[in-house]
Amino acid sequence: PAKGNPAAPVTIVEFTDFQCPSCAGAQPVLEKLVAEYGDRVRLVVRDFPLQMHEFAAKAAEAAEAARAQGKYWEYAGVLFANQKALGVDKLKEYATQVGLDRQKFDAALDSGQMADKVQRDLLDGIRLGVSGTPSFFINGRPTSERTYEGLKAAIEKALGEKAARK
Repeated sequence: PAKGNPAAPVTIVEFTDFQCPSCAGAQPVLEKLVAEYGDRVRLVVRDFPLQMHEFAAKAAEAAEAARAQGKYWEYAGVLFANQKALGVDKLKEYATQVGLDRQKFDAALDSGQMADKVQRDLLDGIRLGVSGTPSFFINGRPTSERTYEGLKAAIEKALGEKAARK
C-alpha cells in the first residue's frame, strides 16, 4: 500500500508489524510528514510480522484483504488502535467496522490467500537487512531515525540530494 504522489522525489518505505507498539507510535509521525510534504513524499508500507508476535502475520493478511477492497489505511488504523485484540474473530469484526464486504474479506482471510504477499514482504525485508520494526528506508537507504525530527531531517537530506542532481 502506498500513499502520496507516485512521482514524489522522496519515497519512505516502512516495514511494519501490527502488534508492534513502536509501529503504532510511528503512524502519527508518518501521517504528519506525508501531510506536511504533500506531493514531495510518498509512503509505502511493507509487512514485517515478527515471530514473537503471535497475531501479527494474520493481522497483516487481514490488512492485505482490506487493501484488496480499497480500505487498507482505514483498516490498518483500526489494527494499530487495537493491538491487544488481533485474533481472527476480532479481525473480522474490524472488517465490518470499516465497511468491508465481509464475504470477500472472510474468504480471503480464512483461505490464507494473502499469506504469499505478507511472506514476500517479509523476505524482501530480510534481504534488505531488516531485523526489527518499524524499519524505514528513505529513497532506498536505511535510516535508524524514528522520531518526527529525525525522519524530517532524513527527508530534507534526500530532497537536497535530488535537487543537487538536477
